[in-house]
Amino acid sequence: MMPLPIVPYRSLLLAGVAAVAISVHASAQTVSTSVTGPVAVGAGTPLIVTGTGTITSSSPADGVTAGVASPSLSNSGLIQATGSHGYGVHVTNSGNLGGVTNAGTIDQTGGGIALQVDAGGTIGTLNNVVGGAIGSSGAVTGIVISGQIGTLTNSGTIGGSGGSTYNGISLASGGTIASIVNNVGGQILASADSGCGVMIGGSVGAVTNAGLIQSSGSYGAGILVGSSATVGTLTNSGTIQAIGGGGYRNYGVQVRATSA
Repeated sequence: MMPLPIVPYRSLLLAGVAAVAISVHASAQTVSTSVTGPVAVGAGTPLIVTGTGTITSSSPADGVTAGVASPSLSNSGLIQATGSHGYGVHVTNSGNLGGVTNAGTIDQTGGGIALQVDAGGTIGTLNNVVGGAIGSSGAVTGIVISGQIGTLTNSGTIGGSGGSTYNGISLASGGTIASIVNNVGGQILASADSGCGVMIGGSVGAVTNAGLIQSSGSYGAGILVGSSATVGTLTNSGTIQAIGGGGYRNYGVQVRATSA
């Protein structure tokens, strides 16, 4: 599907949707009813999904695609991809979002990735606030970063406890996050065997945890730092744990050999 055109001061209709679905004004693109994805973030235009807004896509489409520079994505509703392919939110290799704030749900219900940042893609700040959920219902991984995120702050839930989540947050080799902050009440969860609450394969400046980072599957780790990964500092006043048993990689925090 071609990206939706940005037309100031008009309302846009998606094919097959009877009611007005997306309102585009001079300063924002707003989704306040149920629409079919993908919805493309407009260049220089914030995308707002209200509490009554729902974006649902069928495989292989993404719920929201960000392939341009845009100030922000704010979600208080539901953004989801269904089927075995497609992401709930996809920041491509040419995408640059200044900020992402989630107070609703971003998900992939077919066993995929809820929020994907490709190599070359960037998010300035990602804030999952109280009540926000990313990858909590059927996603294999809540957030995968092959590109860059400045600050990732969580006060809600990332990942799931239902047995299907391999990693709450997965930072690929070559990816970078300046800071991960899990606040009091925040949960970063993995529930599948060999899963990790936070798997770090790239570079993280600092991890600060005051909430819960947990793996509940066998052979899991709360935080796994890969052999070629780097973490500047780890500060914990909360709980980092693996509770699934199984032996190997059943650790609250595991640092592989040669990691820094």
